[in-house]
Amino acid sequence: DWSNLPLSGLFVEMLRRIVDLAPAGGVSADAETATGTAGNSESALEGSQGLLSPRASLDGFGRLGPVLPGAIGIDASTFETTRSGPMHPPGYYGRGVTVRALNTVAPDFAFTALGALRSVDSRGAYPERSSLPLAPYLFLFAAALFALDMLASLFAAGRLPKLAMRRTAGAALLAVSALTMLGLSGTPLQAQSTQALRTPDNFALQAAATTPLAYVKTGDARVDNVSQAGLAGLTKILRERTAFEPGPPMGVDLETDDLAFFPILYWPMTEAQADLSPAAVAKLETYMDNGGMVVIDTQDRESLSGVAAEAGAANTTLQRLSQQLNVPPLEVVPPNHVLSRSFYLVPDYPGRWSGGELWIEAPRTGSGGQSRDGVASLIVGSNDYAGAWAINESGNPMFATVPGSERQREIARRFGVNLVMYALTGNYKADQVHVPALLERLGQ
Repeated sequence: DWSNLPLSGLFVEMLRRIVDLAPAGGVSADAETATGTAGNSESALEGSQGLLSPRASLDGFGRLGPVLPGAIGIDASTFETTRSGPMHPPGYYGRGVTVRALNTVAPDFAFTALGALRSVDSRGAYPERSSLPLAPYLFLFAAALFALDMLASLFAAGRLPKLAMRRTAGAALLAVSALTMLGLSGTPLQAQSTQALRTPDNFALQAAATTPLAYVKTGDARVDNVSQAGLAGLTKILRERTAFEPGPPMGVDLETDDLAFFPILYWPMTEAQADLSPAAVAKLETYMDNGGMVVIDTQDRESLSGVAAEAGAANTTLQRLSQQLNVPPLEVVPPNHVLSRSFYLVPDYPGRWSGGELWIEAPRTGSGGQSRDGVASLIVGSNDYAGAWAINESGNPMFATVPGSERQREIARRFGVNLVMYALTGNYKADQVHVPALLERLGQ
């Protein structure tokens, strides 16, 4: 009298669902269809107590997909007490239109925080596989073979007496040994001579002739090596993809070195960073006021791994040093900032870590902003950009990205290219003449 539900197909489906949800001993639709008659109570009872077959399974990464090999059905009467395992992987099990979920953990399972790992004394990344250059050894081996071949040829021609042959062979062995020792000690001697020649004049000549990228020396050998390798990787990308060909990256000491030669100064923050002297503060502020750009990287996205003890150490150092410097007002990089399109169109600014916000100097008003061509003097991030750019001697990445993908590393490299181009060209890409081309690229 009040509804047309019994006349619709939905009513039939509702009845079938109710029958399928009936307790053991009831007559299910599957059992009735299988026996062909409702009068066979024994077959109906067997069908109602049949297995719930696996429909979909969760893999080891928690992704729902096809049924895993080896999965078997679960009896409906024991489904509530069944625990997931190799024979019953978590996922969906069902019979007919009835589908039930078998969870990974029991309903009474309680998640608890891991807490501090008291047995862990130190923490670090996976060690880099070191490589050994074989070229010096191969050249020395070839020289030794050449010397022995000459001696053998002279002896075979009868031009070398036996006594002279012995003396000459001994002299050749001594010469080869001396060359070997020289080759093995060549790298330290070269490093010592390089350090000895690091005078202000040589430093200025090298920086002015090659326009390198620079990083601030922190005193921490590990951090400085990562900064060196990171800027070396970014330099390689710039040489391959742009017309800018910077020289090898250089480390600078804020207390003694001149900063006027570098368009960008990468500054990783560490807990052990010492306070700056008044002379270093004045030098750094002069550098920022006259077109230089400082990129501060707190590298504190390690908090994603649950280690919060050191996550704020770099931020504490930044707050301590910012009290000495005249830090300009900062803002989160807006979506339409020229930094996102100075060379590549980048959606965000990841590094070795992903998700941290990037802060940039707020636009200046008046003539001061025009004198810098819209280039910010300070950029602050936390994603460990040098870690994403860093390469070893073989040209391979030194560290894995987190959460991890080659796409994230590629975006980090593109952000590095944009960063350098933004420092060199200013707000060139902010001109309206580029709008049609950018809209066309975005449309693609």
